[in-house]
Amino acid sequence: MTKFVAGLCDFETNDSLRAGASAPHFDAIEGSEMHGLGWRQSYGIGADGPGSGIFGIEKGSTLCIIRWAQPAHIDDDGEIVSSDTFNMRIQCRQK
Repeated sequence: MTKFVAGLCDFETNDSLRAGASAPHFDAIEGSEMHGLGWRQSYGIGADGPGSGIFGIEKGSTLCIIRWAQPAHIDDDGEIVSSDTFNMRIQCRQK
């Protein structure tokens, strides 16, 4: 039997280091890889905005909160410019 222990994982990188790779996807919506692994989106937890967001996923009695941020600003031409820094924090616990 496996016992779950609450945990925390931080991921931070510079876009230039990702060399075309995308950020990890933890969305557990139907059809996603996480959904196929048994995780489900926790629709009561979520907020999204330009440059950051938070959402929850759950599997059995485990709840994980995922926060991501890639700060952005609007330049003088009205274009959205994303920061080179991307970070993600995942915190999990028993419900």
